[in-house]
Amino acid sequence: LGVEGSYADPAWTISSLKLEAYDGKWDLKGSGNAKEQGFAYHFEGALQGLNLGSYLGRQDDAGKILEGTLDLKGSLEGKGWGAESWSKNLAGQGDATLTTGRFNTFDPKDFLIALEPFKDLGKVRSNLKGFDAINFAWKILQGKVMTDNLLVKSQDTVMDGEGSMGFDGLANFRMDVFLSREVAEKLLPALASSFKKHPQAHLGPVPVLFSGSLLAPEVKPDPAQAEDFVEKIRKGKTKDLLCELVTE
Repeated sequence: LGVEGSYADPAWTISSLKLEAYDGKWDLKGSGNAKEQGFAYHFEGALQGLNLGSYLGRQDDAGKILEGTLDLKGSLEGKGWGAESWSKNLAGQGDATLTTGRFNTFDPKDFLIALEPFKDLGKVRSNLKGFDAINFAWKILQGKVMTDNLLVKSQDTVMDGEGSMGFDGLANFRMDVFLSREVAEKLLPALASSFKKHPQAHLGPVPVLFSGSLLAPEVKPDPAQAEDFVEKIRKGKTKDLLCELVTE
């Protein structure tokens, strides 16, 4: 832990705050004023290399909803301290990346096999929990962390979407899921000729709704839009479902 700053009642300034925890390195700076109503403060900086699984599971393994290495940068400002004050007054924005991780409380395979064309997905992949990277810009407002550009990349799937996660642990996201060429061809061999013309394409999008507690979320295909997706497959319109994705 290293701290550099100054204090002149009632204001304080931190020009440098460096600390290490759970393999991660924090580098922050900020300021505050204890005389302002509710104690006002502002922080900005970056976090690199946090072991998210270890951090989330520090008290109970049940809290380890995600694993991976987290890099985070951004700024926060607020008034007051504690859950009630944060839900009302905390605001901020920034960017985050989580690499080489996995989902622990849900498996994308489980909601995809609910669609008839993907019923044999379990024979192709035992699970789809692992991912190479999650990237998103975030903002905090009114007790929620929100994003409109969530991108999850793995060898077998790409997921993008938007939504929010409340400080109460409840989430609400809409996602589009795309299957890789390798997985799609094993499920639907008729796609092989189409993929020859579009070798970098993915199959999708499968629209998905994600809601509820992060400890036990409800994840399911969007009923109305998913039916349209399945109907295109039934009618052999698979070329309409091949998408060249830009994931960088």
